[in-house]
Amino acid sequence: MIKYSNIILFHLLFVFQSLMHPSLHEKKQPVISYSYRIIEAQEQTFGYDIFQNNRIFIHQLSVPAISGNKGFPTKTDAEKVAILVVQKLRQNIMPPTISKSELDSLHIKINL
Repeated sequence: MIKYSNIILFHLLFVFQSLMHPSLHEKKQPVISYSYRIIEAQEQTFGYDIFQNNRIFIHQLSVPAISGNKGFPTKTDAEKVAILVVQKLRQNIMPPTISKSELDSLHIKINL
């Protein structure tokens, strides 16, 4: 009888603990990773690809926030903006738009 009551007590404690511990009932969110790659664009300019979980998510051949299809004049400029886009995505900012003032703050010079 003692063993039987110990088993019941153990089960009751287990059930109580699982009810009181919310993380046991939460669905885990999938881990999302972001990365980027600088790519060559038209007329000796550069763009970037943003990857979400190693799959292409954004393919950007032109400078965002600027009219036209011209790419970044340097790899460094493309990389600065790609890093900013990845930061926005990691902060769940959707869409991760880039403004002219953000380009200015990154010291991106665009020759139109």
